[in-house]
Amino acid sequence: AARFHSLVQTAPGVILVLDPDSRIVEFNSEAERLYGCKRADAVGVNYLKRFVPTRERAGVAADIRRVLAGKRTRGYENTVRAADGTQRTLAWNVERLQDADGASVGVIAVGLDITERKKAEQALLKSELKYRRLHETLRDAFASVDMKGRILEFNSAYSEMLGYSPEELRRMTYIDVTPKKWHAFEARILREQILKRGYSTVYEKEYRRKDGTVFPVELRTVLIRNDQGKPEGMWAIIR
Repeated sequence: AARFHSLVQTAPGVILVLDPDSRIVEFNSEAERLYGCKRADAVGVNYLKRFVPTRERAGVAADIRRVLAGKRTRGYENTVRAADGTQRTLAWNVERLQDADGASVGVIAVGLDITERKKAEQALLKSELKYRRLHETLRDAFASVDMKGRILEFNSAYSEMLGYSPEELRRMTYIDVTPKKWHAFEARILREQILKRGYSTVYEKEYRRKDGTVFPVELRTVLIRNDQGKPEGMWAIIR
């Protein structure tokens, strides 16, 4: 028991041991730090009532019951409430504890604080939503392609400009909608401007609609680089 207690106290991450009634039996030093509560004040307390927000309590209780019944549960996430009222998001893995006869005597829960990761995900989602709303409401056409020219993303103005459906455009490259006489010119723009300095000046060329109509456009293209600084695509505003 002393060795188990020492292991729990020194292990990284939040470690809780709960009895079948969800009362705290073990509460390690990382739990003390995250919850803002000393072990002496936590042991014997009902974990659900003290540290789990009301809106999530039923779900966490159901997960604990499944584990006590010997059923495997997937790792899950939930919000916990610290002593000062602040809330954090933890990812949990919960396992059943058994006595020598195989009867359930509680659960051990190992938690990882993922609050900052969740905030970053939400910020990214919000940013992507704003970006998508922006390019869908642009009056000018917008399109992005990979380095082979395959059309990846575009707004409705781009689709309407060319007369192709979104499904058709995703099977095409920007070369497919550009008359052949412009291919060498645009390849030179790519080689001498976009790849060298990361963007082009505004230049003119022509597009060919699905019905064969050729019409003039002007555009400026910007290079997209990955985390290692290597080119992975381009985007352009087309008018």
